[in-house]
Amino acid sequence: MWPKVCLRRGKRLLMDSSKWLTKLKIAIINEDYDAFSKLTKSMPETFTCKQELLEASALTKEAIAQINIKKDELGKEMAKLKQVRKYTNS
Repeated sequence: MWPKVCLRRGKRLLMDSSKWLTKLKIAIINEDYDAFSKLTKSMPETFTCKQELLEASALTKEAIAQINIKKDELGKEMAKLKQVRKYTNS
């Protein structure tokens, strides 16, 4: 099934927002945290239709969830390293 296309006056719109959404999807799949940072700085000011806006909202929520998971994992690793350091210093 083909994805829905946003139309204005019967013409397909090729806007920066669709490219931005594609890049965000790729960043989420690859768990590319540097790309998340770059994409948040270059977020389009407007979207071509409500569908794109809702998609952007869902994708940004997913990106935030991935970042929070990674943050928790890194916190656990830091705690382990602190324990190892404390053990080796004693």
